[in-house]
Amino acid sequence: MAILSGAEIQQNLRALVKRWRTYDGTERSEAQTFVNELFAAYGQDRRDAGALLEEHQSTGGIMDLLYPGTAIIEMKAPSEADRLDRHRAQALEYWHHSDDPASDRPAPPFVVLCAFRRFEVWEPGQYPSAPRGVFTLEELPDQYEALDFLAGRDPLFTGVHRHLTTEAARIIALLNESLTDRRGAEPATVRRFLLQVVWCLFAESLGLLEGHPIERIVTGLLDDPERSSAAELGYLFDVLNSTDQSLRGGLYTGAPYANGGLFAVSTHVHLVPDELRALAKAATFDWRQVDPTIFGALMEECLGRAQRWELGAHYTHEVDILRIVRPSIVAPWSDRIEAAATVAEATDVLTQLCALRVLDPACGCGNFLYVAYRELRDLEQRAKARIAEVARASGVTVPSGLPSYPISNLHGIEINEFAALIARVTLWMGHKLVTDAHGLVEPVLPLVDLSGIQVADALRTEWPEVDVIIGNPPFQGSQHLRQVFGDDYVTWLQDTFHCGVQDYCVYWFRKTADHLVAGGRAGLVGTNSISQNRARGASLDYVV
Repeated sequence: MAILSGAEIQQNLRALVKRWRTYDGTERSEAQTFVNELFAAYGQDRRDAGALLEEHQSTGGIMDLLYPGTAIIEMKAPSEADRLDRHRAQALEYWHHSDDPASDRPAPPFVVLCAFRRFEVWEPGQYPSAPRGVFTLEELPDQYEALDFLAGRDPLFTGVHRHLTTEAARIIALLNESLTDRRGAEPATVRRFLLQVVWCLFAESLGLLEGHPIERIVTGLLDDPERSSAAELGYLFDVLNSTDQSLRGGLYTGAPYANGGLFAVSTHVHLVPDELRALAKAATFDWRQVDPTIFGALMEECLGRAQRWELGAHYTHEVDILRIVRPSIVAPWSDRIEAAATVAEATDVLTQLCALRVLDPACGCGNFLYVAYRELRDLEQRAKARIAEVARASGVTVPSGLPSYPISNLHGIEINEFAALIARVTLWMGHKLVTDAHGLVEPVLPLVDLSGIQVADALRTEWPEVDVIIGNPPFQGSQHLRQVFGDDYVTWLQDTFHCGVQDYCVYWFRKTADHLVAGGRAGLVGTNSISQNRARGASLDYVV
C-alpha cells in the first residue's frame, strides 16, 4: 500500500472524477472497475487490501464489495443517483448480516452506498438514523476524508461544514483584497481588523458576544451612508479591550472584556458599501459550523502566491496532521490511560498529560496546534472516564479537583506576524469549541494569554523546553536557498548546523533532534528528498 498525502489523494480523485463524470451505463458492467480505481486513488490495491467483490451472504444477498473489518460498498447505476433513499434499506440490511461470530468477524463499521455520481457514507453501529457523509462525485476530491478508511485511516466527516467554511474564508479574503487594493488602511491594519471581525462573528454565534453587534452595526451602516464603520466597529473593538463598564451601552451592552491581546491594537477601518454587504453576508453564517482550520485557507488567500513560495508556506490537510499527531501524542497517551489499573495510577497519568508541553516550531496558522489541542482534550476526557471506571470497580470515590489540559501549554514559532496572530485566533476558537463539545463549564473569557506563539525565525531562536515537537517545516529546495535568503543566511546555516547546504526543512529536523528531552517525541512532515543521499544523513539518520 502506498501511503499518500491528502493532496496526492485529491489529485488522484480529480482524475477519477474526470474519467467517470459522464458514465451513464449500468451498475453491473463497470461497478468493479470503478471500485478498483477508487481504492487505487487512496493508494491501495483492492485485492491486496483483502476486499472481496460480490460476497454472498447466508441470507441470499450479494454485497458488491466487502472490505472485512472496514466497509461494505453497495453500488447502483448512475440513473439511481437521485434515488439512493430507495436503496438504503438493502445496503443496511447487508450490514446487519455481515458479521460472522463463528470466525470472530464483526460487522464492518462503514457502509458506502454509491451510484457512481453520488455517495452516502453510513456508520450504522454508531449513527443508524442518518448518513455521516453525503456528496457527489464532483465533490469527492474536497470531501475525500469521508472515505479515508480506504487508505487504512480513520475518516473525517467534515463535509457538512466544508462549504460554509470555504465561503466564509472567501468573503474574508475578498474583503482583504478590496481594502488592500483601494488602500483602505495599511496592510497590517487591514489584516488585524479582519481577524478582529472574524473573532467577533465567531463569538456572536457561540454566545460570547451578546446581541449580534456586528450584524446590527453593519445593517445600520448600510441604511445610513453618513455613518462610518471606522467609528462604530472601531468602538466595539475598543470596548472589547477595556474593563470599563461605562463604555458599554446600547449595541455594546453585551460586549465582554476579551483581552488576550487580540484587540490591544485599535483598528478603525472605513468600509465602502460593497465591503459592508460582504460583511453583512458573513454575519448571517452560523460560525459554530466553521472549522477553525479556515485560517489555514485564509493565510493562503491573504498572502498571495509569490510570498507564500518565498516563505515556503503551505496548507496541510487535517488527515495529514493527524498522521503526525496520532503517533506522537494520541497513541502513547491512549496506551498509558488504558493501562492504568488503579485510581492513583489513572490520576497520575491525567496529571502528567495535563502538564504535557507541545511545540510547533513552524506553526503557520496554527492548524497542527489546533488539532493537537483538540486531541489532547479528548485524551483528558478519556483519562477522567478511566479514573471513574477504576473508581467504580474498586468502590472508591473519584478524586476532586482533577486538572484540565491548559491551552497555554501549546507553543509555536512563526516568522510571519500575521500568521502568528491567526494561530492565536485559531486556538481561541478551538478552546471554545472543545469546551462546548465536551459540555465543560470552563471560562474562555478573558481570552487566554497565548504569548507562547511567538514571532521569530525558528532556526535563529531558542526553543522553549517541551515534551513533544510537531509540525510541517517550510519546504525550500537547497538550490533555491541563496536566491531566497541570500548568501549570508546560507553561510550561517552551514556554520550553525554543520551539514552543508540542504533542503530548508532538513535544518528543522536537525534542531528538533538536538532539542528533544529524554523521553520526548517528535513528528515532522518532510520532503521526499530528505530521505535520500546526503540529506538523509543530515536529517533522518541524524535524528535516529
